[in-house]
Amino acid sequence: MAGAVDDARAVLDGLGARLPGVRLPWAGVADDLCGRLTRIESASFFLNRLDMPDVVPKLGELLRNRFTEGVAIEASDLHEIMVVRAGMRRAAEVAFGDVDLILSPTTRRTAGPMPLGHPVDSGVTKFTRVFAFTGQPCLTVPAGFDRDGMPIGFTLTARNFREPLLFRAGYAFQTATDWHRLHPPLL
Repeated sequence: MAGAVDDARAVLDGLGARLPGVRLPWAGVADDLCGRLTRIESASFFLNRLDMPDVVPKLGELLRNRFTEGVAIEASDLHEIMVVRAGMRRAAEVAFGDVDLILSPTTRRTAGPMPLGHPVDSGVTKFTRVFAFTGQPCLTVPAGFDRDGMPIGFTLTARNFREPLLFRAGYAFQTATDWHRLHPPLL
């Protein structure tokens, strides 16, 4: 997977992009807090639907546990998450400095079947949740396939209000490659 992301960086470099490495020492904290916030938001969503008799049984044990965890989070914890989030949003903007775009893998593993009830926050979304939490716009672009034929993608992230640059970079990559035209084998 790292090879596909490195290849994507090389293509973008060849198109004139400069994608220096950027350190985000707070990314792990953002990932954790985003997971907690997701539990709260999910609990809120399902709380409003508990009068539907078919919803709770379909959640499955894992999701019911997540729902229960979200309901149990105190308002003071939510407030703390929001305060930290505001600081991380500022830190994310500072991290961009003179950087227009950040390139990262989309996930820690390639795509593949995921069993129902799979713990989504088991690291699969680690790279995308950081910027979902801080609010920068992201675009995931196809970048190849692993040895099993499963798709690999990379994510471009821009500073706030730079979506036109983000879309131009994604379009330029897709114009220079054909990964977006190829499909994995269907099961």
